[in-house]
Amino acid sequence: MYKLVRAQKKLRKQTILERHFIHPQDFSKICHWKYYALICLVQNSSDGATLNDLSAKMGIDQSEIQGMLKTFAKINLISLHGDRYFAPKMSTTTTQDVLDESIQRFQKDMLQFHISQMTSIPMELREVQSMILPLPKVKLKQAKAAIRKFFNDFENKFGTANTTDIYGLSVQLSPLTVVKTKK
Repeated sequence: MYKLVRAQKKLRKQTILERHFIHPQDFSKICHWKYYALICLVQNSSDGATLNDLSAKMGIDQSEIQGMLKTFAKINLISLHGDRYFAPKMSTTTTQDVLDESIQRFQKDMLQFHISQMTSIPMELREVQSMILPLPKVKLKQAKAAIRKFFNDFENKFGTANTTDIYGLSVQLSPLTVVKTKK
């Protein structure tokens, strides 16, 4: 009983962002890492973000940023007030278990981005981890659940609204051997 009460108190203290699930149809419009870095910047701007600030911070031309902001506005993730953009403080995600071309493209872009960073970003500003382990297929569902829990826990522990430094995190778990599938 004591452990349950302690666990409940701990849960109440955690700051958990509201989850906003994006329909795969809308996700296909924003399925590039630049969009998610941009929305993080807007969310973390306490007094709103200007087009100039966003362009400078991301190192992307203002016209490209403006197009991305318009796309976000169409799916109600960003609003414009005066010359400042605002976004609700929430975690934006989509389903993980649907075979969707835009989700695959997003994951591919993220991995390619991280690969490019390995040679251009100093080690003290990045982290790359890989692991090889024997994993019976019957435990794959549990392993996927553990990875998703890790991502949620990681976001809750380290995600903050008080910075304009935006990082991307990718963890990959995939078979390195031939896995028999049911027919």
